[in-house]
Amino acid sequence: MSVADHQYLIIGGTPKAGTTSLYKWLSDHPDVCPSSPKETRFFLDWDYPLSSSAQYNGKNLETICSLFLNNATIINVCLEWMLRLITSIQKPH
Repeated sequence: MSVADHQYLIIGGTPKAGTTSLYKWLSDHPDVCPSSPKETRFFLDWDYPLSSSAQYNGKNLETICSLFLNNATIINVCLEWMLRLITSIQKPH
């Protein structure tokens, strides 16, 4: 399976915003392949404090395919979850 063979939907969100429910609803669709784990942290910085089984280094985009449950089957949409993508440096006014 190649990254170019599929469509991808990357959903970023903040904790307690209903993103887990959205993940579950989308994952139930037969044409959607959810990532496993739900939060892959694939595109986050290498020094991010939480671990990741695979991280993007600018050259290894194909390794993201290993993070999807049905990577051996033909699927229409791969769903990656990045809940920790949004960070606030200071309190909003």
